[in-house]
Amino acid sequence: MEYHTKELTITVRPDDIIEIATNKNFKGEYSIEAVAENLATFEKAVDGKVRATLLHFPDHYVKKEVMKGYANSEISTAATALFAKSFASKLIGNLFLSLRKRLVQSRTIPPTKVFTDKKNAIEWLLKHIEAHKQQQS
Repeated sequence: MEYHTKELTITVRPDDIIEIATNKNFKGEYSIEAVAENLATFEKAVDGKVRATLLHFPDHYVKKEVMKGYANSEISTAATALFAKSFASKLIGNLFLSLRKRLVQSRTIPPTKVFTDKKNAIEWLLKHIEAHKQQQS
């Protein structure tokens, strides 16, 4: 299943990983106005099931208020892998993690990690999905 917003393509893979990437035709900056639409679409993709997120982190600057909007999301997943294709996106991913820890102190945050290798990220996510399913049994 694939969903599209103005900024993102959200794909639900058969292995229960939700892959999120910037639309190929999207040009410009991520906006705070689009956060609500993107999160609503993401929540539809999660569909109350045990799923994990593979987020392709962008190579360009993301405004702090946009990152805060996503960091405050209460949509629950088993784990999140931030896939960084470049040094710049790795820096942005690590900034997001530190910002998220400071903002979200009132609830448990699922495991989140930055990866530069997609295969390793997927393996890590699959382990967390399986562990989460076993906890629910």
